[in-house]
Amino acid sequence: MKICHIIAYPGIGGSENYALYLADAAKKDGHEVLFILGEKGPLELEIEKHGIESRIIPMSTSFNPFMVIGSVFKLKNCLSEEGIDIVHTHMLREHSVVIGAKLLGAKVKIIRSFHRLDNFDWKMKPLMWLYNWQTDSFIATSDYIRSFMIAFGIKKGIITTIYNGVPSVETKNHEKTLGFIGRLAPEKGICKFIRENLDEIKNGMKVVIAGDGPDRAEIIAYAKQTNNISYLGQISNRSLFFSEVSVLVLPSETEVLPLVILEAFSAGVPVLVFEIEPLKETITKDNGILVAIDDYRGMAKVGRELLAKGSILARLSKGAQNSYQSNYTIDKMWNSTKELYEKVL
Repeated sequence: MKICHIIAYPGIGGSENYALYLADAAKKDGHEVLFILGEKGPLELEIEKHGIESRIIPMSTSFNPFMVIGSVFKLKNCLSEEGIDIVHTHMLREHSVVIGAKLLGAKVKIIRSFHRLDNFDWKMKPLMWLYNWQTDSFIATSDYIRSFMIAFGIKKGIITTIYNGVPSVETKNHEKTLGFIGRLAPEKGICKFIRENLDEIKNGMKVVIAGDGPDRAEIIAYAKQTNNISYLGQISNRSLFFSEVSVLVLPSETEVLPLVILEAFSAGVPVLVFEIEPLKETITKDNGILVAIDDYRGMAKVGRELLAKGSILARLSKGAQNSYQSNYTIDKMWNSTKELYEKVL
């Protein structure tokens, strides 16, 4: 097979890493892989490190019909020249451009992975017939997302649930601390978690934080107030981070399924999250704990109790690793995706 991943966004987030993991696995399995990107950026450099080719075709968010038509024609020509069999898209913009290319004659099969719940709004509903007609299969990355897609109008017969997979994070040691890694932004809740538990942290509860974003300065200011907050900055070495923590804390109220949860599972680190609907499918009594939404002090209390109870922590750690091996390995994700590619072909 010759597989093409199309991504308009130039940065590297969860969806982009997901595409890279699939592309690496496909390449190792003997298939040809190409990325088509909307613009130059960090993702292009990362793709090059993986030894995978890429092309740039601008895909503007503008509704200027001339720009959109230009992108569609360029994409159609590129797909035909490269002999692409499968086009795998990840967001609405590139999905729409690929459908345009297919309508113009590109002989490809379209697979769309659905990572988020905000890709469609009411303005898109009149176009659902087109997406159902021209998309050969949708991938839901959880059963919760699958139910959302069906409710929005995507035909359930063309939806396959395939859980995300991540590389295994190897680490032998876990310090007795809580940890957060991710984007430092208000919606992630880490500043609010620290703010509401600062006295507790100063009195001995240790927190390790990694990442970057608009709340970075506030995190650094808190770290200067107490040695019990350790800020590692932006790091790519997940083993380094997970060797520093024994419980992952995600005080966000808007998550679907962050890859960092799966990375924590692989490292044997249980997860402490708010009881939001999308995460109930992933976080169980065997691999983590759900806390009432917006109860930041309650989250800290549960975290402190876990750190103090070694037997419970050990049970959850083992359960986290079992969850990873059963559901979230790269091999499992790739083999299921490959079966779907072969089916639509």
